Amino acid sequence: MSEAQFEAPPVSGSAVSIAARGANLVLAAPPSPAYAIPVLAAVLGRVPDTRSNPLLLLVPESSLGPWAEVVAQVAGSIGKVAGQGPTAARASHHLAGRRVDCLVTTVAVAAELLRRSALAVAEFSAVVVVWPELEADDDRFVAVFADLPKDTQRIVITADPVRVAPFVERYAWRAGTVGPLGAEPAERLARIRVASVGWDQRRGALGALVDSLDLDGVSVWCVDPATVAAVSAELASHGVTVEDGEFTIYYDLPTPDVL
Repeated sequence: MSEAQFEAPPVSGSAVSIAARGANLVLAAPPSPAYAIPVLAAVLGRVPDTRSNPLLLLVPESSLGPWAEVVAQVAGSIGKVAGQGPTAARASHHLAGRRVDCLVTTVAVAAELLRRSALAVAEFSAVVVVWPELEADDDRFVAVFADLPKDTQRIVITADPVRVAPFVERYAWRAGTVGPLGAEPAERLARIRVASVGWDQRRGALGALVDSLDLDGVSVWCVDPATVAAVSAELASHGVTVEDGEFTIYYDLPTPDVL
């Protein structure tokens, strides 16, 4: 596994500049939190007083842990604090004490806080919605956006910009679509054979794949350097070494320019 194999493909400067100036944005990128790091840093750095006006990040329940970890790293790198709100009680604890600059939670928890009148959406500097295409019904977001001021920044992070177009039209009107999947034709990705698994099931799927293919060694491409150790350990547990070779497994879906 060479270091270059784990260098994250860059997100365009235009996405970062749009986020930094407070405009609405749709970031179209493959499904990995690592692709959103530059944009999240720009949004968090835009407002000086993010304890009084925090960033609200709404993510699918199945990927709350990975996103919270990435956001915590981003916030820490610029001297800020992100907190995870897996339950209404925990999220309320963070907000009531103004303990965090960014709250990472789910739309279900946010809706519950609104029901309890424990979430003042008007105070948020921005609302970021991650992978809304995984939500069965985007009506769950109605409660959050109903009272959101028009000038509050809205950012949508998606791996399927076409599918979420109605969501964007409804909740982030006139947001520009930028990112590695925003301008590239989808057919450019057709050379990849994709196995769809839950976000937290990828390591197990990787082991099952090398077993089924009876591999002794394989190259693995990851967008996030933080996953290298876990991937290496999973392969080692199956007796597989990591090596440069013709056969490559993409642990994270890459952008077309990587292929």
